[in-house]
Amino acid sequence: MPSQPIEASAALTYYDYIDDILAQQHTAFWMCRSDTTVTISRSWYLLCGLADTTTTLTTNAWLAMIHPDDRPALQMALQQCCASESTGVGLYVRAGTDDDNSRWLDLRGNVLEYSAEGYPEAIGGTVRLVDGPPTEALLLAAIVDQAPVAIFAKDDEGHNLFINHYMHSDEWRNPKRIHEEIRFPIVDERGETILYGGVGVDVTDRKAIERQLRRQANYTYAMLDVAPVALISTDPLLRVVSWNPAAEALFGYSFDEASGRLITDLIAPNEPDCSQVVSNAMQALQGTPCYGEVMRYHKDGTMLEVHGSAVAIQFDGETAGVMIAHTDIRPLRTTELRLERAERERLRLQQQIIEAQEAALRELSTPLIPISDGVMVLPMIGAFDMNRAQHMTSTLLEGVERSQARVVILDVTGVRMADAQAADHLVQAARAVRLLGARLVMTGIQPQMAHQLIGLGIDLASIETYSTLQTGISAALSGQRNVLNGHRRI
Repeated sequence: MPSQPIEASAALTYYDYIDDILAQQHTAFWMCRSDTTVTISRSWYLLCGLADTTTTLTTNAWLAMIHPDDRPALQMALQQCCASESTGVGLYVRAGTDDDNSRWLDLRGNVLEYSAEGYPEAIGGTVRLVDGPPTEALLLAAIVDQAPVAIFAKDDEGHNLFINHYMHSDEWRNPKRIHEEIRFPIVDERGETILYGGVGVDVTDRKAIERQLRRQANYTYAMLDVAPVALISTDPLLRVVSWNPAAEALFGYSFDEASGRLITDLIAPNEPDCSQVVSNAMQALQGTPCYGEVMRYHKDGTMLEVHGSAVAIQFDGETAGVMIAHTDIRPLRTTELRLERAERERLRLQQQIIEAQEAALRELSTPLIPISDGVMVLPMIGAFDMNRAQHMTSTLLEGVERSQARVVILDVTGVRMADAQAADHLVQAARAVRLLGARLVMTGIQPQMAHQLIGLGIDLASIETYSTLQTGISAALSGQRNVLNGHRRI
């Protein structure tokens, strides 16, 4: 290209030079735009044997220079480019309208411009005068030379007789790349080997993928080997494909014994368990996972209580089989039984402790205290129910009999009466004390308790009462039985 612009007055413009060079090479250029205009070089007309020099014309005018039989193919190729169905045009067409005067053209091109929306705006390329469409041999040679694989021929001593273009590339010659070759003998018409042909393929990427897949497979196998769960995979017909060590330990079959056999024959040989396994597997194959506690069998016939689950194995969108997992829950059941026994024992001990505490509280809440010869005090606090009343009566009677007391003072200052039955028991206790030759004095009846006793219909007329413990003790010690200071009879 000239370093300075060519002046317009020159006999030949810059583009004229380009056209002249193209014509000498039996080549022209062309460009179709989306506005149905076509730009061609003047050398186009030289190739077609025409005298016209118009460089801009309509698409229809341009197509009119193509043989009628070849126009549809060219129009189809251009339409495919415009629709983004292809990025290039490449075909052999004839220039001229009749067979006798037509010339063969090798027309090549691709998309040159795109609109802002991404649609092709211009398609262009070159056209070259040729003798005709390539023969089968030429096509084969072109394919061999442009193939993205190595193609070669060698003699008996291994010397290259032919190598295609790819074998000259840096990609093939890179020592870090991995190649695989297939060699085969080439024989003559007598069947004798005259040389050796071969095809080489760069398998570096494939090998990397294979290594990654093997690595992932090793990870998977390692997880299967150390998993504490029995993992079994089957094909869609429920024949065992994989059987991990946990499955060997749980069911007693080695992988070699289990591989290829129906899973039902191994872990559920009898009905109804066999039908259950088949039903669950079919459900999983249809896309619904199954879970639950089931009974399965060891190789020696021992029944196993396990938690089982089954899910479908998908590969490339198709169901390839079923993955079945079993967890032995017998240790869990044993642990549960131990926990139940431990809980029952804990509750029993807790009840014993509660009963012992209640007994201690009863002893502490019903102390029979001697204050002088023949006089004892029994202070009561808290809720007074039937159990408390019975315990109080026993304490009173045993204390009177043991100490030969003449007077027993029952102080109820801190008592809350629970029910009529417990209150009535007070009267019975007083009568029982009198039967032993002692008298019962009750002190500390509060107004609220008095109303409660009256409301319950309890008759305390036979019981000597005092408002406070102090007056009751004074009366007991002085031997007075009538109302003195604060004495009253209900």
